[in-house]
Amino acid sequence: MLSPLLPLLLLQAWLQVLWAQAAHARAHALAHARARSGQAPPPTPVVFWHGMGDWYGNPDGIGNLTAIVQDVVPGVFVHSVRLSDAEDADKKASFFGLVDEQIPTAQPSLPCPALPCTSAPCRAAGGFNAVGISQGGLFLRAYHQRCTAGPPIRTLISFGSPHAGVADAPNCADPADSSCAFVRSVIRSGVYWPWIQRRIVQAQYFKQWDRFDTYLEQSAFLADVNNEREAKNAEYKTRMRALGQLVLVRFENDTMVVPRDTAWFSYFDTKGTLKTLKEQPTYTQDWIGLRSLDEAGRIEFVTLPGNHVQIPRSVFRTEFVEKYLKTDTAARGLAPESKAMPAVAIASADRPVLVTDNNNSDGNAEMLYETYL
Repeated sequence: MLSPLLPLLLLQAWLQVLWAQAAHARAHALAHARARSGQAPPPTPVVFWHGMGDWYGNPDGIGNLTAIVQDVVPGVFVHSVRLSDAEDADKKASFFGLVDEQIPTAQPSLPCPALPCTSAPCRAAGGFNAVGISQGGLFLRAYHQRCTAGPPIRTLISFGSPHAGVADAPNCADPADSSCAFVRSVIRSGVYWPWIQRRIVQAQYFKQWDRFDTYLEQSAFLADVNNEREAKNAEYKTRMRALGQLVLVRFENDTMVVPRDTAWFSYFDTKGTLKTLKEQPTYTQDWIGLRSLDEAGRIEFVTLPGNHVQIPRSVFRTEFVEKYLKTDTAARGLAPESKAMPAVAIASADRPVLVTDNNNSDGNAEMLYETYL
């Protein structure tokens, strides 16, 4: 028997699509008006999503990155995703909660909330550029695939993001952090228990290669967003193919996520052999549009030296903000200059600044950003 709410849900979905189309048309009209008047278009808005253990306004964490963007791109609108206005609650939400309720979804019954950026600047610009730190990059990709009513992402830069999943519980930068230690313990004891899948964020992108069938059946998030189940969501592929540019950054000595190359969509097969993206059905069958993006020259695979999300200020400024967020080549329909960036050499005078909750015994190992995941 059909639900009496079905007509209302279908109407809501239809109105969301019309709203998105109208916003897109307004953005184009505004751009044409500026072009006729000789007025330069405003910078494309930039949205950040922090990683595990950080919070949206942390001046010693994600705030360092947002400040660099605002310095390099004057007048840019910058938004940092928050799941709560309270610092502790936003930090806690990076460990606990149902990811599907934290990310705007395509389900008509769950309209897109103002999480990544449904504010006026992003809608007026017809979209935004996005920077995701570790799990934040995975969640921004999920937003782009799922949220048909929200403004789309033009360029997505993800730093050390577990796009293909993780094979072990993420390490804790601070061994004394009780939330992180609890999450590791719970994941290792029963990662596919329904209670854990619906409450522990990191369990929802855990992919046990030797229990692949169980993963497909019980995964509360990753199996869907990567279109791995038999029933495919064609909208995911369509929206990913519309992405202007995807920049995937892995860290050469990453010990936080296993495998480190999950940041490039590489993962273990059912025999435990690490397979590159191009060796997997995700790519060969183009489940989420990655092959289409790659063949169009719109994916860049970048390697940075160092451990998880250790990003020197000068590298973030020149190799990412100036190259992708200031010039906005994706928004202008231009192909990237290269499909891969070599590992960036870091001069000794350009040490990143340490921004974590744990003590650093080595004063020379300062890092710009490393707050868990």
